[in-house]
Amino acid sequence: MNPRTALALQATRQALPKPTTIRPSKRLAQSAKTPIFYKSTSSRQHIHLRPFSAVARRAVPSPIDIPMAANTDTQAAQVSSSFSQPIDADYLTKKLQSSLNIAHISVEDMSGGCGQAFNAIIVSPDFEKKTLLARSRLVNGVLKEEIAAIHAWTPRCLTPEQWEKEKERIG
Repeated sequence: MNPRTALALQATRQALPKPTTIRPSKRLAQSAKTPIFYKSTSSRQHIHLRPFSAVARRAVPSPIDIPMAANTDTQAAQVSSSFSQPIDADYLTKKLQSSLNIAHISVEDMSGGCGQAFNAIIVSPDFEKKTLLARSRLVNGVLKEEIAAIHAWTPRCLTPEQWEKEKERIG
């Protein structure tokens, strides 16, 4: 576990109050009008209360919760340094073309050349009967490692028919 995460977890545990025991009054426990789920067979009912604070709601991230893209430019630089070839528009284009059946692709570096933000238009007949979410997942699955190394990735996945309509609209 990351030392920073361990310290934050320890501070959170110390800040939380002890669980509170609530004892129902005899009237609540014995009332005929009280719903069954409120009645207790014992004279004590233990309910653990948790305060409504940001500290209490903040969860410690698990390996499953690790974001797909870098949160900061520093994180992106650390991950991208592990690649032998720098991540640029040409690299992303070649990777997608080698993995998917692509009719047209246009990848644009929106970060001014530093390789941290990309917009892409990807046209493929493989997208025909897929939802927008399924299309994005397909593309993001191919570029999973690369997306982790960049700060922003915005794919626009279109079918050939949608692409033709888009070209007519743009002029």
